[in-house]
Amino acid sequence: MIKPSLPKGFRDHLPAEGHKRGFILSAIQDAFHRYGFQYIETPLLESMKTLTEKYGEEGDQLLFKVLRSGDFLRKADQEALEAGDSRAVARSICESGLRYDLTVPLARVVVQHQSDIQFPFRRYQIGPVFRADRPQKGRYRQFTQCDADIVGSSSWVGDVEVLKLYAEVFDALGLKVTIRVNHRKLMQGMLQHLSLSEQSAAVLSALDKMDKIGEDGVCKALDGIGISENVIDEFMAWIKQSDFTRVYNESMQEGRDRLEKIVEVLEDAVQFDASLARGLDYYTGMVVEVVSSEIEFGSIGGGGRYDELTKVFGGQNLPGVGISFGLDRIVDVMNALERWPNASHGKSLILFVHFDELGMAKGWEYIQQLRSLGIPAELYPDIAKAKKQLKYADQRGFTYVAMLGDDELSSNTIMVKFLDQGSQRSMTFDELITALNTES
Repeated sequence: MIKPSLPKGFRDHLPAEGHKRGFILSAIQDAFHRYGFQYIETPLLESMKTLTEKYGEEGDQLLFKVLRSGDFLRKADQEALEAGDSRAVARSICESGLRYDLTVPLARVVVQHQSDIQFPFRRYQIGPVFRADRPQKGRYRQFTQCDADIVGSSSWVGDVEVLKLYAEVFDALGLKVTIRVNHRKLMQGMLQHLSLSEQSAAVLSALDKMDKIGEDGVCKALDGIGISENVIDEFMAWIKQSDFTRVYNESMQEGRDRLEKIVEVLEDAVQFDASLARGLDYYTGMVVEVVSSEIEFGSIGGGGRYDELTKVFGGQNLPGVGISFGLDRIVDVMNALERWPNASHGKSLILFVHFDELGMAKGWEYIQQLRSLGIPAELYPDIAKAKKQLKYADQRGFTYVAMLGDDELSSNTIMVKFLDQGSQRSMTFDELITALNTES
């Protein structure tokens, strides 16, 4: 017999976990709606042409590729197969892949459907994304992103709005966070000043791993790509000073001007961090990352400005800015901090217990009326002993149990057990509605 299991990095979410996720999603979606973002959906699968060369070399390596249907080996690059060139073979036998994030699919949608979209386009999307990364704490191969983007405007207003959105949502969730910001123009200008422009991708990739490998690890990585010790020292000194007012060229001035505007509007809500790189290649302006101020866990949100992404799909160049909430990591952080409000534990409200067909019919009538009033109610679906039904109620965490025995049916009353209090009393259905409305 085969023992059921999941691939590494994938998880099931049972009801208790699902309720927690729903609690967070409710706060995020509420903010998305208040800010005027419109909901869209894109497929889990995108063509490999859409996905590749958007995330950098490292990102391309983490794409989940999907084999062509049918006899895929017949279409394989035979020379690459014989040479053992796995990348070339993959390109010939895989025409689609699982989406890596929600931003690149958004850029495709904007270019493909731009005649049906009103710009600036304020869009949000919530859904799973996939990365063939090594599973570890807080890092999964399937996880849910909650994205909000503004496409079609290069104004500072968009940058500030998405950052303000972060602040409001995490405040609503009761989480203390640090919203770290940097600007790619500032970073690119510094690399230009140090004559490292041609190595910018490798430098940013190394810097993006600062949280994992530390300062020494970054220095070692920079040394490994041939950067001299004195240049590394000057670069790392600039990083540690985290002073965006020092500029050496026009690019740095552009980044400084935008960051000054962001800080002016948001004041202490954001914190400049020169070490923040964000590894994805498509970022061109402000970049942001959110971390917990209460626990070491890594980022729970990130994003930035991408003003040239739509151009790679052959459309007109439409500037954009967006952020993403990492739902799975937010759950992990709230679990670690035990930050769930009492109302989020997922308890159902009332279960109707019965002992014969008459009791079942009456219970069915009652739950329909309660549900029509927006009150959560459930009927035990089988005729069973009271002990079994009450055990079910206890395991599910119901607040009330409504008993429908012979006495209750004849007197048109309901014996209500208050499971939280360990007490019970008889009441009419109207009295029960009043009690449940107060509870729910």
